[in-house]
Amino acid sequence: MISRWYSYIFFLLLFRKFKKPVKNAGGGIVALNKKNVIVLIEYIAELLMLFALYTLSEIDHISFGRYAFLFSMLYIILRNKGHNSLIWQEAKYALLFYSCLFVVTLTIQPMKTISIKLLTNNFMICFGNFVFAMVFKRSFHALFFEQLSDKVMIIGTGHHAAKLSNVCRYNRFALAKAVCYVRCNDDRFEIAQEEVAYDHPIYDFKDLDKCIKENNIDVAIIAKPQATKSDMSIITDSLRDKVKTIKF
Repeated sequence: MISRWYSYIFFLLLFRKFKKPVKNAGGGIVALNKKNVIVLIEYIAELLMLFALYTLSEIDHISFGRYAFLFSMLYIILRNKGHNSLIWQEAKYALLFYSCLFVVTLTIQPMKTISIKLLTNNFMICFGNFVFAMVFKRSFHALFFEQLSDKVMIIGTGHHAAKLSNVCRYNRFALAKAVCYVRCNDDRFEIAQEEVAYDHPIYDFKDLDKCIKENNIDVAIIAKPQATKSDMSIITDSLRDKVKTIKF
């Protein structure tokens, strides 16, 4: 009876998380957030690995159903917060998650059932899943980078913009693909910017809407650190409601 209620609570939380429709760059509604689909695939892969490691271990005092429930609850609360981040941030979130799973699975056990064998097997399960999660996520993102990544427009053409482009190119955890730059050197801006980034097409700021439409932009990153408050206001006002995310 209790396990049935656990299942109801889990699927309710999962439904609430995934049901919200998301607007794409063109303003239309997509059926399901692409990022949430990625998280769901990674969750299933890690849960299957958890089952494999649990089966190979000799843990008798914790049922897999309880183990899977605790894993799922912690995954919703902690694990997916590291999504779309730098590799060291993703590793930090994964390590925090599996450390919590290790501790929580022990705290629900009666003290008399805790032994060196239980601690060792539980640690090997959590550590093994941590290693698998990092390898799987890296491989999954690398193999399907083109299909999974957001298309990024970098506002700026200076050194900072060029560095951001390199981050997008080499950091597959971020799932961000830089596709173009936008120069901000016309009369509306108080501070002009040098051009040192040439690895993607460069659009003038007056062609911002054309750039977003032609490249189906999801994310705009403002890479103009010397921009004044007035310059930032012009840029953000021009981007509002045209892309899913604006980053600074």
